[in-house]
Amino acid sequence: MYIQNCTSKKSGKSYTYPLLCKKYRENGKIKTEVVANLTAFPSDVVLAIRNALRNGEERELMISLKDISVERSIDYGFVFVLITLLERLRINQALETILGERAKLVMLMIIGKIVTRGSKLCIFNWIQRNQEIARRLHIDLSTLKIGDLYDVLGDLLYVQGKIERKWNIYHKKQCDEVYLYDITSSYFEGTQNLLADYGYNRDGKKGKKQIVIALITNNDGFPLSIQAFDGNENDHATVIGQTRKIKQEFGAKNIVFVGDRGMRIRYNLEQMEQCDQEGVNYITGLSTDEIRSLVKDGTIRLDMFAKSLVEIEDDGQRYVLCTNPELEKEHAQTRMILKSKFESYVYDLKLSFQNRHNKNLKNIVRLAQGDKNKNLTVAFSHKQIDSYKYRFLIVFIRRFFYKKVKNNLHFRYKIELTSLHRLCFLSRYTLA
Repeated sequence: MYIQNCTSKKSGKSYTYPLLCKKYRENGKIKTEVVANLTAFPSDVVLAIRNALRNGEERELMISLKDISVERSIDYGFVFVLITLLERLRINQALETILGERAKLVMLMIIGKIVTRGSKLCIFNWIQRNQEIARRLHIDLSTLKIGDLYDVLGDLLYVQGKIERKWNIYHKKQCDEVYLYDITSSYFEGTQNLLADYGYNRDGKKGKKQIVIALITNNDGFPLSIQAFDGNENDHATVIGQTRKIKQEFGAKNIVFVGDRGMRIRYNLEQMEQCDQEGVNYITGLSTDEIRSLVKDGTIRLDMFAKSLVEIEDDGQRYVLCTNPELEKEHAQTRMILKSKFESYVYDLKLSFQNRHNKNLKNIVRLAQGDKNKNLTVAFSHKQIDSYKYRFLIVFIRRFFYKKVKNNLHFRYKIELTSLHRLCFLSRYTLA
């Protein structure tokens, strides 16, 4: 005999119940007979019957849930995954080759930062509570001090280049010539940082100091080098140094450097010495001024952008021209928003001028009727006229020069005809 768990469905729900069964043979066929339904019995009784029927086989232990208690738990699964990834990426080998025994502290800070997302003190307290993880990383907690973490950080600053070169050797592919480069920024709540400064904040945090972070990857996006710059460093000012790093430290002879328009790669290459320019090619986007210059020289024509893809080669430079319908639609929506804001401001300015003008006319009528108030204003003063001119010029400059709205095809400022009419009308009206 044996116990079999059966499942039945009723009203969309599943019910499981144990049955005491036995097998027998009849007319050469094996059949099953249900001896008893054990649904009404407690689970520990059913388990006891099951163990009694096993005839010396491995029996299940009967333990009450009340007798089970958790004394200590180790959060090791996530850490094990991180350790495995570090080993597969050979980060541990690169660190051990350069830092020796101190590499285990760097490994601790990498894993602790990902797990705790806290400070060095938070990581130190975390590892003190997890002796098994410390043993796996070969760290002696009896001699570990918080100062050791800060000391190894200082050492990393001087050996970063060596670690990156070793890292590049481990992951360098044959004929790896394409390198991707871009920068980002990270802002600070405090001010105690040597590199922190005010600059173009990509996080949108006004009034916050930041640092600029540059990243070089290979063609697959695999990170090869990272470097921090002052918070007010321009994108294009970092290109020459990063190009030299790829050639000298990575040992690359032929380079295809890929960057956005802000990198001004071609301009930077022209500023480099001839020896540094050899073997360096680049892929980048043309700026507005460069496109206008090419159109003026006749190298390209604006109607070429109407096609899906056009390639032109001139003086050793290869130009790929294309149009982006999605970006063109986005720019059109932006233009309409800015136009609406401009017209609204022009309307408010004109209404203010008209109200002041109507009050002047009423004051003239009052004085003609014998009003004795000599302080009534009957005409615009030069100061008021200059104020309206100034307000008008400010909104015009903000909407059409400071906030640049580029047409995707012509790359020029597009001002609607209705806005121009209102612009000219208001200009004549305020000058009157």
